[in-house]
Amino acid sequence: MKIGIYGGSFNPVHFGHTGLAEWVLGHTDLDEIWFMVSPNNPLKEAHTLAPEQERLEGVRKAVQDIPGLKASDFEFSLPRPSYTANTLRELQKAYPQHEFSLIIGEDNYRIIDRWKEYEYILSHFRIFVYPRHGVQPEEMPQYSTYNIQLLSGAPLFDISSSFLRAQEYLYASRPPFHIVGAAAYKPGFDNMLRLMAHLGNPHEQLRAVHVAGTNGKGSTSHLIAAALQAAGLKVGLYTSPHLVSLTERIRINGTPIPKEEVVRFVEQNRAFLDEIQPSFFETMTAMAFAYFAQEKVDVAVVETGLGGRLDSTNILTPILSVVTNIGMDHTEFLGSTLPQIAREKAGIIKPGVPCVIGETHPQTMNVFLDRARECGILGEGLETIRCRIWFADQCGYLRSRRLREAPECDLKGIYQDLNLQAAYVALQVLRNYVITSLRHYEKFTPLGREAIAEGFAHCAAMTGLHGRWETLREHPLVICDTGHNSHGLQYVAKQLKTLSNPHVWIVFGMVNDKDTDVVMRLLPTGEKYRYLFTRPDTQRARSAEEMLSLWGKEGKAIDKPDEAIRYALEHAGAEDAVFIGGSNYLVGYAISLFAHKD
Repeated sequence: MKIGIYGGSFNPVHFGHTGLAEWVLGHTDLDEIWFMVSPNNPLKEAHTLAPEQERLEGVRKAVQDIPGLKASDFEFSLPRPSYTANTLRELQKAYPQHEFSLIIGEDNYRIIDRWKEYEYILSHFRIFVYPRHGVQPEEMPQYSTYNIQLLSGAPLFDISSSFLRAQEYLYASRPPFHIVGAAAYKPGFDNMLRLMAHLGNPHEQLRAVHVAGTNGKGSTSHLIAAALQAAGLKVGLYTSPHLVSLTERIRINGTPIPKEEVVRFVEQNRAFLDEIQPSFFETMTAMAFAYFAQEKVDVAVVETGLGGRLDSTNILTPILSVVTNIGMDHTEFLGSTLPQIAREKAGIIKPGVPCVIGETHPQTMNVFLDRARECGILGEGLETIRCRIWFADQCGYLRSRRLREAPECDLKGIYQDLNLQAAYVALQVLRNYVITSLRHYEKFTPLGREAIAEGFAHCAAMTGLHGRWETLREHPLVICDTGHNSHGLQYVAKQLKTLSNPHVWIVFGMVNDKDTDVVMRLLPTGEKYRYLFTRPDTQRARSAEEMLSLWGKEGKAIDKPDEAIRYALEHAGAEDAVFIGGSNYLVGYAISLFAHKD
Protein backbone atom coordinates (compact mmCIF):
# COMPACT_ATOMS: atom_id res chain seq x y z
CA MET A 1 0.00 0.00 0.00
CA LYS A 2 1.20 3.53 -0.80
CA ILE A 3 0.96 5.78 2.22
CA GLY A 4 1.41 9.56 2.19
CA ILE A 5 2.67 10.98 5.48
CA TYR A 6 1.43 14.52 6.03
CA GLY A 7 4.46 16.26 7.54
CA GLY A 8 3.37 19.88 7.94
CA SER A 9 2.53 21.74 11.11
CA PHE A 10 -0.65 22.84 9.30
CA ASN A 11 -3.45 21.44 11.42
CA PRO A 12 -4.46 17.93 10.31
CA VAL A 13 -8.15 18.56 10.93
CA HIS A 14 -8.15 21.55 8.58
CA PHE A 15 -5.99 19.62 6.13
CA GLY A 16 -8.81 17.10 6.00
CA HIS A 17 -11.88 19.29 6.13
CA THR A 18 -10.81 21.96 3.63
CA GLY A 19 -10.86 19.28 0.95
CA LEU A 20 -7.10 19.48 0.45
CA ALA A 21 -6.49 15.95 1.69
CA GLU A 22 -9.04 14.46 -0.71
CA TRP A 23 -7.55 16.60 -3.49
CA VAL A 24 -4.05 15.23 -2.77
CA LEU A 25 -5.40 11.67 -2.86
CA GLY A 26 -7.07 12.38 -6.18
CA HIS A 27 -3.94 13.87 -7.76
CA THR A 28 -1.46 11.20 -6.65
CA ASP A 29 -1.23 7.41 -6.62
CA LEU A 30 -1.49 7.35 -2.80
CA ASP A 31 -3.93 4.93 -1.19
CA GLU A 32 -4.06 6.59 2.24
CA ILE A 33 -2.81 9.65 4.09
CA TRP A 34 -1.51 9.35 7.62
CA PHE A 35 -0.82 12.30 9.87
CA MET A 36 2.30 12.92 11.89
CA VAL A 37 1.17 14.07 15.33
CA SER A 38 4.17 15.16 17.36
CA PRO A 39 4.17 16.48 20.93
CA ASN A 40 6.69 19.04 19.71
CA ASN A 41 4.39 20.45 17.05
CA PRO A 42 4.34 24.21 17.77
CA LEU A 43 0.66 24.65 16.92
CA LYS A 44 -1.46 24.64 20.06
CA GLU A 45 -4.77 26.17 18.98
CA ALA A 46 -7.26 25.61 21.80
CA HIS A 47 -9.81 24.14 19.41
CA THR A 48 -7.41 21.75 17.75
CA LEU A 49 -6.60 18.75 19.90
CA ALA A 50 -4.08 20.53 22.12
CA PRO A 51 -3.73 17.82 24.81
CA GLU A 52 -0.88 15.60 23.68
CA GLN A 53 -2.49 12.34 24.79
CA GLU A 54 -5.83 13.14 23.20
CA ARG A 55 -4.64 14.86 20.03
CA LEU A 56 -4.26 11.69 17.98
CA GLU A 57 -7.68 10.39 18.93
CA GLY A 58 -9.12 13.79 18.06
CA VAL A 59 -7.60 13.61 14.60
CA ARG A 60 -9.03 10.14 14.10
CA LYS A 61 -12.51 11.38 15.00
CA ALA A 62 -12.16 14.45 12.84
CA VAL A 63 -11.15 12.60 9.69
CA GLN A 64 -13.04 9.34 10.04
CA ASP A 65 -15.68 10.49 7.56
CA ILE A 66 -13.16 11.36 4.84
CA PRO A 67 -12.51 8.45 2.46
CA GLY A 68 -8.96 7.18 2.43
CA LEU A 69 -7.77 9.15 5.41
CA LYS A 70 -6.34 7.61 8.54
CA ALA A 71 -4.84 8.95 11.76
CA SER A 72 -1.90 6.68 12.35
CA ASP A 73 -1.72 5.04 15.74
CA PHE A 74 2.06 5.31 15.57
CA GLU A 75 3.36 7.48 18.41
CA PHE A 76 5.83 10.18 17.45
CA SER A 77 7.84 11.72 20.27
CA LEU A 78 11.09 12.70 18.56
CA PRO A 79 12.21 16.32 18.88
CA ARG A 80 11.87 18.87 16.11
CA PRO A 81 13.54 19.48 13.68
CA SER A 82 14.60 15.86 13.12
CA TYR A 83 11.34 14.11 13.98
CA THR A 84 10.13 14.02 10.36
CA ALA A 85 13.15 12.10 9.10
CA ASN A 86 13.33 9.88 12.18
CA THR A 87 9.62 9.16 12.01
CA LEU A 88 9.85 8.05 8.40
CA ARG A 89 12.75 5.76 9.31
CA GLU A 90 10.73 4.22 12.13
CA LEU A 91 7.64 3.84 9.97
CA GLN A 92 9.65 1.91 7.42
CA LYS A 93 10.77 -0.47 10.16
CA ALA A 94 7.32 -0.80 11.72
CA TYR A 95 5.39 -1.23 8.45
CA PRO A 96 7.76 -2.79 5.88
CA GLN A 97 4.82 -3.83 3.73
CA HIS A 98 3.98 -0.18 2.92
CA GLU A 99 5.64 2.37 0.65
CA PHE A 100 5.85 5.77 2.34
CA SER A 101 5.98 9.24 0.80
CA LEU A 102 6.00 12.67 2.41
CA ILE A 103 3.41 15.39 1.78
CA ILE A 104 4.43 18.99 2.50
CA GLY A 105 3.12 22.43 1.66
CA GLU A 106 4.71 25.07 -0.51
CA ASP A 107 5.98 27.02 2.50
CA ASN A 108 8.10 24.13 3.79
CA TYR A 109 9.17 23.21 0.27
CA ARG A 110 10.60 26.67 -0.41
CA ILE A 111 12.97 26.31 2.54
CA ILE A 112 13.69 22.63 2.06
CA ASP A 113 17.39 23.30 1.45
CA ARG A 114 17.68 24.89 4.91
CA TRP A 115 16.32 21.97 6.91
CA LYS A 116 18.95 19.35 7.70
CA GLU A 117 16.24 16.75 8.26
CA TYR A 118 15.42 16.76 4.55
CA GLU A 119 18.85 15.49 3.51
CA TYR A 120 17.82 11.95 4.40
CA ILE A 121 14.24 12.38 3.19
CA LEU A 122 15.25 13.71 -0.23
CA SER A 123 17.48 10.70 -0.79
CA HIS A 124 15.05 8.00 0.32
CA PHE A 125 11.44 9.12 -0.23
CA ARG A 126 9.10 10.61 -2.75
CA ILE A 127 7.85 14.06 -1.81
CA PHE A 128 4.51 15.50 -2.90
CA VAL A 129 4.25 19.30 -2.66
CA TYR A 130 0.90 21.12 -2.61
CA PRO A 131 1.09 24.84 -3.44
CA ARG A 132 -0.97 27.77 -2.33
CA HIS A 133 -4.14 28.40 -4.29
CA GLY A 134 -3.30 29.84 -7.69
CA VAL A 135 0.43 29.04 -7.60
CA GLN A 136 1.72 26.96 -10.50
CA PRO A 137 4.55 24.38 -10.25
CA GLU A 138 6.78 26.38 -12.59
CA GLU A 139 6.71 29.26 -10.09
CA MET A 140 8.34 27.13 -7.39
CA PRO A 141 12.00 26.09 -6.98
CA GLN A 142 13.05 23.06 -9.01
CA TYR A 143 15.12 20.16 -7.62
CA SER A 144 15.48 17.82 -10.61
CA THR A 145 17.84 15.38 -8.88
CA TYR A 146 15.23 14.32 -6.32
CA ASN A 147 11.94 12.46 -6.52
CA ILE A 148 9.70 15.46 -6.00
CA GLN A 149 6.25 15.89 -7.54
CA LEU A 150 4.91 19.47 -7.61
CA LEU A 151 1.12 19.38 -7.65
CA SER A 152 -1.03 22.14 -9.16
CA GLY A 153 -4.55 23.41 -8.79
CA ALA A 154 -4.87 23.18 -5.01
CA PRO A 155 -8.27 24.27 -3.68
CA LEU A 156 -8.79 27.58 -1.92
CA PHE A 157 -8.64 27.31 1.89
CA ASP A 158 -11.07 28.83 4.33
CA ILE A 159 -9.65 31.54 6.60
CA SER A 160 -8.92 29.16 9.48
CA SER A 161 -6.71 27.00 7.34
CA SER A 162 -5.17 30.07 5.68
CA PHE A 163 -4.20 31.32 9.12
CA LEU A 164 -2.61 28.01 10.00
CA ARG A 165 -0.63 28.10 6.76
CA ALA A 166 0.50 31.66 7.56
CA GLN A 167 1.48 30.49 11.03
CA GLU A 168 3.30 27.50 9.57
CA TYR A 169 5.21 29.86 7.29
CA LEU A 170 6.21 32.12 10.18
CA TYR A 171 7.39 29.19 12.27
CA ALA A 172 9.09 27.23 9.52
CA SER A 173 10.96 30.05 7.78
CA ARG A 174 11.79 32.01 10.92
CA PRO A 175 11.73 29.62 13.91
CA PRO A 176 10.89 31.62 17.07
CA PHE A 177 12.94 31.88 20.25
CA HIS A 178 10.41 29.86 22.24
CA ILE A 179 11.07 26.88 19.93
CA VAL A 180 14.76 27.05 18.99
CA GLY A 181 16.22 29.38 21.63
CA ALA A 182 19.42 31.33 20.94
CA ALA A 183 19.40 30.60 17.20
CA ALA A 184 16.36 32.88 16.83
CA TYR A 185 17.97 35.90 18.52
CA LYS A 186 18.87 38.73 16.11
CA PRO A 187 20.03 41.84 17.97
CA GLY A 188 20.13 45.16 16.15
CA PHE A 189 17.82 47.23 13.98
CA ASP A 190 18.79 46.71 10.33
CA ASN A 191 15.93 44.35 9.55
CA MET A 192 13.44 46.31 11.64
CA LEU A 193 14.25 49.60 9.93
CA ARG A 194 13.96 47.97 6.51
CA LEU A 195 10.65 46.43 7.55
CA MET A 196 9.38 49.76 8.85
CA ALA A 197 10.37 51.57 5.66
CA HIS A 198 8.66 48.87 3.59
CA LEU A 199 5.47 49.27 5.67
CA GLY A 200 5.47 53.08 5.66
CA ASN A 201 7.13 53.56 9.08
CA PRO A 202 4.07 52.74 11.22
CA HIS A 203 6.16 52.98 14.42
CA GLU A 204 6.42 56.74 13.91
CA GLN A 205 2.63 57.02 14.17
CA LEU A 206 2.43 55.40 17.62
CA ARG A 207 2.26 56.91 21.08
CA ALA A 208 3.90 54.10 22.97
CA VAL A 209 4.60 53.10 26.54
CA HIS A 210 7.72 50.93 26.30
CA VAL A 211 8.19 48.28 29.02
CA ALA A 212 11.32 46.20 29.73
CA GLY A 213 12.55 44.13 32.67
CA THR A 214 13.65 40.65 33.65
CA ASN A 215 10.31 39.71 35.21
CA GLY A 216 6.92 41.34 35.57
CA LYS A 217 7.04 43.28 32.33
CA GLY A 218 4.11 41.32 30.90
CA SER A 219 1.90 41.83 33.96
CA THR A 220 2.93 45.50 34.22
CA SER A 221 2.15 46.05 30.54
CA HIS A 222 -1.29 44.47 30.97
CA LEU A 223 -2.02 46.55 34.08
CA ILE A 224 -1.11 49.79 32.31
CA ALA A 225 -3.14 48.79 29.26
CA ALA A 226 -6.17 47.86 31.36
CA ALA A 227 -6.22 51.23 33.14
CA LEU A 228 -5.86 53.14 29.87
CA GLN A 229 -8.61 50.99 28.38
CA ALA A 230 -10.85 51.70 31.39
CA ALA A 231 -10.29 55.41 30.72
CA GLY A 232 -11.99 54.96 27.35
CA LEU A 233 -8.87 54.87 25.19
CA LYS A 234 -8.21 52.56 22.25
CA VAL A 235 -5.18 50.64 23.50
CA GLY A 236 -2.81 48.42 21.56
CA LEU A 237 -0.90 45.83 23.57
CA TYR A 238 2.11 43.88 22.28
CA THR A 239 3.59 41.18 24.53
CA SER A 240 5.47 37.90 24.23
CA PRO A 241 5.71 34.96 24.31
CA HIS A 242 2.24 33.63 23.64
CA LEU A 243 0.85 30.74 25.66
CA VAL A 244 -1.63 29.22 23.22
CA SER A 245 -1.96 31.21 19.98
CA LEU A 246 0.41 33.76 18.44
CA THR A 247 -2.55 36.14 18.04
CA GLU A 248 -2.32 36.70 21.82
CA ARG A 249 0.80 38.78 21.23
CA ILE A 250 -1.07 41.58 19.47
CA ARG A 251 -4.25 42.95 21.03
CA ILE A 252 -6.44 46.03 20.86
CA ASN A 253 -8.59 46.59 23.94
CA GLY A 254 -8.02 42.99 24.92
CA THR A 255 -9.09 41.47 21.58
CA PRO A 256 -6.37 39.49 19.78
CA ILE A 257 -5.45 40.45 16.25
CA PRO A 258 -7.92 38.75 13.87
CA LYS A 259 -6.52 35.75 12.04
CA GLU A 260 -7.50 37.44 8.78
CA GLU A 261 -5.04 40.24 9.58
CA VAL A 262 -2.23 37.76 10.18
CA VAL A 263 -2.99 36.09 6.85
CA ARG A 264 -3.18 39.45 5.06
CA PHE A 265 0.13 40.64 6.52
CA VAL A 266 1.95 37.46 5.52
CA GLU A 267 0.46 37.35 2.03
CA GLN A 268 1.07 41.02 1.28
CA ASN A 269 4.62 41.08 2.59
CA ARG A 270 5.84 37.57 1.96
CA ALA A 271 8.18 38.42 -0.91
CA PHE A 272 9.88 41.10 1.18
CA LEU A 273 10.09 38.82 4.22
CA ASP A 274 11.71 36.15 2.08
CA GLU A 275 14.19 38.71 0.79
CA ILE A 276 15.45 40.12 4.11
CA GLN A 277 14.83 37.05 6.34
CA PRO A 278 13.84 38.80 9.58
CA SER A 279 13.54 36.82 12.80
CA PHE A 280 10.15 35.60 13.99
CA PHE A 281 10.13 38.33 16.65
CA GLU A 282 11.07 41.04 14.16
CA THR A 283 8.23 39.92 11.90
CA MET A 284 5.68 39.86 14.73
CA THR A 285 6.85 43.27 15.97
CA ALA A 286 6.45 44.74 12.51
CA MET A 287 3.00 43.15 12.25
CA ALA A 288 2.01 44.68 15.61
CA PHE A 289 3.20 48.19 14.73
CA ALA A 290 1.50 48.07 11.31
CA TYR A 291 -1.75 46.81 12.84
CA PHE A 292 -1.77 49.42 15.60
CA ALA A 293 -1.12 52.21 13.09
CA GLN A 294 -3.78 50.88 10.74
CA GLU A 295 -6.34 50.75 13.55
CA LYS A 296 -5.30 54.20 14.86
CA VAL A 297 -4.87 53.22 18.50
CA ASP A 298 -4.67 56.09 20.99
CA VAL A 299 -1.72 54.50 22.76
CA ALA A 300 0.29 51.29 22.37
CA VAL A 301 1.80 49.46 25.33
CA VAL A 302 4.82 47.59 23.97
CA GLU A 303 6.79 44.96 25.88
CA THR A 304 10.37 44.26 24.85
CA GLY A 305 11.28 40.76 23.78
CA LEU A 306 14.77 40.28 25.18
CA GLY A 307 16.90 42.98 26.78
CA GLY A 308 16.17 46.48 25.58
CA ARG A 309 19.06 48.34 23.97
CA LEU A 310 19.20 46.08 20.90
CA ASP A 311 15.64 44.74 21.08
CA SER A 312 13.55 44.98 17.92
CA THR A 313 10.97 47.14 19.70
CA ASN A 314 13.58 49.78 20.56
CA ILE A 315 13.12 51.61 17.27
CA LEU A 316 10.25 53.35 19.08
CA THR A 317 10.49 56.79 20.61
CA PRO A 318 7.94 56.30 23.39
CA ILE A 319 6.07 58.78 25.55
CA LEU A 320 7.13 56.80 28.65
CA SER A 321 9.70 54.08 29.38
CA VAL A 322 9.27 51.51 32.17
CA VAL A 323 11.85 49.01 33.47
CA THR A 324 10.27 46.67 36.00
CA ASN A 325 13.32 44.99 37.57
CA ILE A 326 16.68 43.38 36.90
CA GLY A 327 17.47 39.72 37.51
CA MET A 328 19.79 37.03 36.19
CA ASP A 329 18.27 35.73 32.97
CA HIS A 330 19.43 35.42 29.35
CA THR A 331 22.97 36.01 30.58
CA GLU A 332 24.42 34.63 27.34
CA PHE A 333 23.01 37.69 25.55
CA LEU A 334 22.76 40.42 28.17
CA GLY A 335 25.77 39.91 30.44
CA SER A 336 26.70 37.89 33.48
CA THR A 337 26.23 40.57 36.16
CA LEU A 338 23.26 42.65 37.27
CA PRO A 339 24.89 45.97 36.19
CA GLN A 340 25.58 44.56 32.72
CA ILE A 341 22.00 43.36 32.35
CA ALA A 342 20.71 46.68 33.69
CA ARG A 343 22.69 48.58 31.04
CA GLU A 344 20.94 46.54 28.34
CA LYS A 345 17.50 47.16 29.83
CA ALA A 346 18.29 50.86 30.37
CA GLY A 347 18.80 51.14 26.63
CA ILE A 348 15.06 51.81 26.22
CA ILE A 349 15.42 55.08 28.15
CA LYS A 350 15.37 57.88 25.55
CA PRO A 351 16.38 61.56 25.61
CA GLY A 352 13.65 63.70 27.10
CA VAL A 353 11.32 60.75 27.74
CA PRO A 354 10.22 60.18 31.36
CA CYS A 355 11.12 56.82 32.88
CA VAL A 356 9.86 54.63 35.74
CA ILE A 357 12.03 51.96 37.36
CA GLY A 358 9.97 49.36 39.21
CA GLU A 359 12.49 47.99 41.73
CA THR A 360 15.55 49.59 43.24
CA HIS A 361 18.67 47.47 43.60
CA PRO A 362 22.01 48.71 44.96
CA GLN A 363 23.92 47.17 42.05
CA THR A 364 21.72 48.67 39.34
CA MET A 365 20.40 52.01 40.63
CA ASN A 366 23.42 54.00 39.42
CA VAL A 367 23.20 52.36 36.00
CA PHE A 368 19.75 53.87 35.55
CA LEU A 369 20.78 57.22 37.02
CA ASP A 370 23.75 57.40 34.65
CA ARG A 371 21.54 56.63 31.68
CA ALA A 372 19.03 59.25 32.86
CA ARG A 373 21.82 61.86 32.97
CA GLU A 374 22.85 60.91 29.43
CA CYS A 375 19.26 61.40 28.30
CA GLY A 376 18.77 64.68 30.14
CA ILE A 377 15.96 63.44 32.36
CA LEU A 378 17.84 63.60 35.67
CA GLY A 379 17.87 67.06 37.18
CA GLU A 380 19.79 68.07 40.28
CA GLY A 381 18.30 65.30 42.39
CA LEU A 382 15.54 62.74 42.63
CA GLU A 383 13.21 65.11 44.48
CA THR A 384 13.45 68.08 42.10
CA ILE A 385 10.81 69.12 39.61
CA ARG A 386 13.38 68.73 36.82
CA CYS A 387 13.78 65.03 37.49
CA ARG A 388 12.00 62.71 35.07
CA ILE A 389 13.04 59.32 36.45
CA TRP A 390 11.08 57.65 39.23
CA PHE A 391 11.92 54.56 41.29
CA ALA A 392 8.45 53.17 41.94
CA ASP A 393 9.30 51.19 45.08
CA GLN A 394 10.71 54.36 46.65
CA CYS A 395 7.50 56.35 46.10
CA GLY A 396 5.96 55.57 49.49
CA TYR A 397 3.29 58.22 49.26
CA LEU A 398 2.11 56.81 45.93
CA ARG A 399 2.04 53.30 47.41
CA SER A 400 -0.24 54.53 50.21
CA ARG A 401 -2.46 56.25 47.66
CA ARG A 402 -2.58 53.14 45.47
CA LEU A 403 -3.61 50.91 48.35
CA ARG A 404 -6.34 53.41 49.19
CA GLU A 405 -7.61 54.19 45.68
CA ALA A 406 -7.01 50.91 43.81
CA PRO A 407 -6.96 48.14 46.42
CA GLU A 408 -8.31 45.31 44.24
CA CYS A 409 -6.56 43.34 41.51
CA ASP A 410 -7.58 40.13 39.76
CA LEU A 411 -3.90 39.12 39.36
CA LYS A 412 -3.36 37.14 42.55
CA GLY A 413 0.35 36.35 42.78
CA ILE A 414 2.05 37.94 45.77
CA TYR A 415 4.73 39.23 43.39
CA GLN A 416 2.07 41.38 41.71
CA ASP A 417 2.43 44.01 44.44
CA LEU A 418 5.68 45.16 42.81
CA ASN A 419 4.12 45.16 39.35
CA LEU A 420 1.08 47.05 40.61
CA GLN A 421 3.33 49.70 42.12
CA ALA A 422 5.34 50.08 38.90
CA ALA A 423 2.16 50.30 36.83
CA TYR A 424 0.55 52.78 39.23
CA VAL A 425 3.53 55.10 39.27
CA ALA A 426 3.77 54.85 35.46
CA LEU A 427 0.10 55.83 35.14
CA GLN A 428 0.60 58.77 37.52
CA VAL A 429 3.56 59.95 35.44
CA LEU A 430 1.45 59.65 32.29
CA ARG A 431 -1.36 61.55 33.92
CA ASN A 432 0.67 64.35 35.48
CA TYR A 433 3.71 64.81 33.25
CA VAL A 434 3.04 63.37 29.81
CA ILE A 435 -0.49 63.72 28.50
CA THR A 436 -0.65 67.52 28.63
CA SER A 437 2.10 67.65 26.01
CA LEU A 438 0.31 65.27 23.64
CA ARG A 439 -1.79 66.27 20.68
CA HIS A 440 -5.47 65.69 21.45
CA TYR A 441 -4.48 65.20 25.08
CA GLU A 442 -8.09 65.68 26.14
CA LYS A 443 -8.66 62.03 25.22
CA PHE A 444 -6.47 61.09 28.19
CA THR A 445 -8.21 63.22 30.80
CA PRO A 446 -10.44 60.36 32.06
CA LEU A 447 -7.27 58.61 33.26
CA GLY A 448 -8.08 59.15 36.92
CA ARG A 449 -8.47 57.09 40.07
CA GLU A 450 -11.69 55.41 38.88
CA ALA A 451 -10.15 54.19 35.64
CA ILE A 452 -7.01 52.91 37.38
CA ALA A 453 -9.05 51.14 40.06
CA GLU A 454 -11.26 49.49 37.40
CA GLY A 455 -8.32 48.49 35.23
CA PHE A 456 -6.43 46.92 38.12
CA ALA A 457 -9.50 45.12 39.47
CA HIS A 458 -10.35 43.59 36.08
CA CYS A 459 -6.97 43.44 34.37
CA ALA A 460 -7.07 39.79 33.30
CA ALA A 461 -10.66 40.03 32.10
CA MET A 462 -10.06 43.25 30.16
CA THR A 463 -6.75 42.33 28.51
CA GLY A 464 -6.89 38.53 28.27
CA LEU A 465 -3.87 37.94 30.51
CA HIS A 466 -3.34 34.32 31.56
CA GLY A 467 -0.89 32.28 33.60
CA ARG A 468 -0.29 34.60 36.57
CA TRP A 469 -1.14 32.48 39.60
CA GLU A 470 -4.20 31.49 37.60
CA THR A 471 -6.76 29.03 38.91
CA LEU A 472 -7.57 26.39 36.28
CA ARG A 473 -9.82 24.20 38.43
CA GLU A 474 -11.39 24.40 41.88
CA HIS A 475 -11.60 20.74 43.04
CA PRO A 476 -8.90 19.85 43.45
CA LEU A 477 -7.43 23.33 43.27
CA VAL A 478 -5.22 23.62 40.18
CA ILE A 479 -3.03 26.70 39.82
CA CYS A 480 -0.50 27.65 37.15
CA ASP A 481 2.09 30.41 36.97
CA THR A 482 4.55 31.49 34.27
CA GLY A 483 7.48 32.23 36.60
CA HIS A 484 10.42 30.60 34.83
CA ASN A 485 13.69 31.86 36.32
CA SER A 486 15.10 32.24 39.82
CA HIS A 487 14.18 35.92 40.06
CA GLY A 488 10.53 35.19 39.32
CA LEU A 489 10.24 31.78 40.95
CA GLN A 490 11.46 33.06 44.32
CA TYR A 491 8.06 34.74 44.68
CA VAL A 492 6.19 31.69 43.40
CA ALA A 493 8.03 29.55 45.95
CA LYS A 494 6.98 31.92 48.74
CA GLN A 495 3.38 31.71 47.62
CA LEU A 496 3.48 27.93 47.45
CA LYS A 497 4.50 27.95 51.11
CA THR A 498 1.36 29.94 51.99
CA LEU A 499 -1.00 27.25 50.66
CA SER A 500 -2.82 25.55 53.53
CA ASN A 501 -3.85 22.46 51.55
CA PRO A 502 -2.84 19.10 53.08
CA HIS A 503 -0.63 18.31 50.10
CA VAL A 504 0.63 20.36 47.17
CA TRP A 505 1.42 18.41 44.00
CA ILE A 506 3.96 20.34 41.98
CA VAL A 507 4.14 19.55 38.25
CA PHE A 508 7.34 21.27 37.23
CA GLY A 509 9.51 21.59 34.12
CA MET A 510 12.11 24.02 32.81
CA VAL A 511 14.11 24.77 29.67
CA ASN A 512 17.84 24.25 29.49
CA ASP A 513 18.92 27.91 29.35
CA LYS A 514 17.52 28.83 32.78
CA ASP A 515 19.28 28.80 36.16
CA THR A 516 17.73 25.50 37.17
CA ASP A 517 20.19 24.74 39.95
CA VAL A 518 19.35 28.03 41.69
CA VAL A 519 15.63 27.43 41.23
CA MET A 520 15.88 23.98 42.82
CA ARG A 521 17.22 25.54 46.01
CA LEU A 522 14.25 27.92 46.14
CA LEU A 523 11.47 25.34 45.87
CA PRO A 524 9.71 24.37 49.08
CA THR A 525 10.58 21.03 50.68
CA GLY A 526 8.88 18.74 53.15
CA GLU A 527 6.41 15.86 53.18
CA LYS A 528 3.59 18.20 52.18
CA TYR A 529 5.06 18.82 48.72
CA ARG A 530 4.92 16.07 46.08
CA TYR A 531 7.09 16.75 43.03
CA LEU A 532 6.36 15.50 39.51
CA PHE A 533 9.01 16.63 37.01
CA THR A 534 8.13 16.72 33.34
CA ARG A 535 9.44 17.93 29.96
CA PRO A 536 7.81 21.13 28.61
CA ASP A 537 6.72 20.98 25.00
CA THR A 538 9.80 22.55 23.39
CA GLN A 539 13.05 21.16 22.08
CA ARG A 540 14.85 23.41 24.59
CA ALA A 541 13.33 21.54 27.53
CA ARG A 542 15.23 19.55 30.12
CA SER A 543 14.07 15.96 30.41
CA ALA A 544 12.06 14.85 33.42
CA GLU A 545 14.88 12.53 34.54
CA GLU A 546 17.39 15.38 34.34
CA MET A 547 15.13 17.60 36.43
CA LEU A 548 14.68 14.87 39.04
CA SER A 549 18.44 14.35 39.17
CA LEU A 550 19.03 18.08 39.71
CA TRP A 551 16.35 18.06 42.41
CA GLY A 552 18.19 15.32 44.28
CA LYS A 553 15.26 14.58 46.58
CA GLU A 554 12.12 12.47 46.50
CA GLY A 555 10.01 12.95 43.42
CA LYS A 556 8.82 11.33 40.22
CA ALA A 557 9.90 11.84 36.60
CA ILE A 558 7.12 11.71 34.00
CA ASP A 559 8.34 13.02 30.67
CA LYS A 560 4.98 13.71 29.03
CA PRO A 561 3.20 16.75 30.49
CA ASP A 562 -0.30 15.33 30.06
CA GLU A 563 0.66 12.16 31.94
CA ALA A 564 2.31 14.16 34.73
CA ILE A 565 -0.76 16.35 35.13
CA ARG A 566 -3.08 13.34 35.00
CA TYR A 567 -0.99 11.58 37.65
CA ALA A 568 -1.25 14.62 39.92
CA LEU A 569 -5.03 14.86 39.46
CA GLU A 570 -5.54 11.14 40.06
CA HIS A 571 -3.47 11.10 43.26
CA ALA A 572 -4.43 14.47 44.73
CA GLY A 573 -7.10 14.46 47.41
CA ALA A 574 -10.16 16.68 47.13
CA GLU A 575 -8.58 19.22 49.50
CA ASP A 576 -5.11 19.07 47.96
CA ALA A 577 -3.66 21.56 45.50
CA VAL A 578 -1.89 21.03 42.18
CA PHE A 579 0.60 23.61 40.94
CA ILE A 580 1.87 23.64 37.33
CA GLY A 581 4.83 25.83 36.45
CA GLY A 582 8.50 26.43 35.76
CA SER A 583 8.05 27.13 32.05
CA ASN A 584 5.80 29.26 29.85
CA TYR A 585 5.42 26.27 27.54
CA LEU A 586 4.23 23.98 30.31
CA VAL A 587 1.76 26.62 31.52
CA GLY A 588 0.48 27.25 28.00
CA TYR A 589 0.00 23.52 27.57
CA ALA A 590 -1.89 23.30 30.88
CA ILE A 591 -4.18 26.19 29.92
CA SER A 592 -5.00 24.46 26.62
CA LEU A 593 -5.47 21.13 28.37
CA PHE A 594 -7.97 22.41 30.92
CA ALA A 595 -9.81 24.53 28.36
CA HIS A 596 -10.14 21.39 26.24
CA LYS A 597 -11.39 19.34 29.17
CA ASP A 598 -13.94 22.00 30.08
